[in-house]
Amino acid sequence: MKMMKKLLYWQYSINKKIPLFSFLDQGEYSEGCIVTLTSLNKKRLKLTLPNYRKNIKEMKIVRFWLEQLFRCAFRKNFGVIFNPEMIKILFQNNKNIPLKFNIQVYNTRFHASYHKNEIEYMRDHLFISKEIYLRFHFMSNIEKQKWTFLDLNLLLLHSQWASIVWTDDVDDFLNLYNLIINFIEMSKFCSEVELYIIFSGLSYLKWKIEAANIVHLENHACACLYENILNPKIKFFNVFVYENPNDDIIDHIIIRKMQPGWPYN
Repeated sequence: MKMMKKLLYWQYSINKKIPLFSFLDQGEYSEGCIVTLTSLNKKRLKLTLPNYRKNIKEMKIVRFWLEQLFRCAFRKNFGVIFNPEMIKILFQNNKNIPLKFNIQVYNTRFHASYHKNEIEYMRDHLFISKEIYLRFHFMSNIEKQKWTFLDLNLLLLHSQWASIVWTDDVDDFLNLYNLIINFIEMSKFCSEVELYIIFSGLSYLKWKIEAANIVHLENHACACLYENILNPKIKFFNVFVYENPNDDIIDHIIIRKMQPGWPYN
């Protein structure tokens, strides 16, 4: 009975033409994508996976290779993302393997047309061990960018992966920045987060930092301290690096958890 139900669900996805991948432009890769795996000894395996399956046999083939990919570890992410809806369809009632791709460095460019798919994919199907690069220059709608920030804030600040997050091309930067500061100061989960965020591409931002606990550093930089209200021992510092010492234009901002002796004693 379970097998029959699964096959009916699979056939439904074939008939509805639910894509395996999520793209900026679905028509660009209508036939599918090639996933290239390179082992440590430089051997390569190329998988051509169809974006739309024609029959149950192709569904089984895609499921088999996705399971193998879940068992691999990757240095960088794929150029595109797998559709979370199709992963759910292919791996209903799975109890054998975690449905997460193990990736050291994840690089993504958010787009208004599929940003919710991207966030769901990051939340449910990625384990990122080193760095995340987030870019927003395909998302010009401020309102959609705002909701993406809210989702990302929950995702990044409540996750256990990725110690460094790079962001650039943020139109509504202050909104995202304030969400993070609010989390640092108010959240009871703050002690669980080893946060290290770098905001780059801010040369348009003119911002004079006014705070009582500013420390002036070398190389056109200053830092200020934020502590968690619920646990004052948990502290984060923000470093603001200016383009030159004579103006208030920000080059980049670093937010990270306080380490002993830096920049405060």
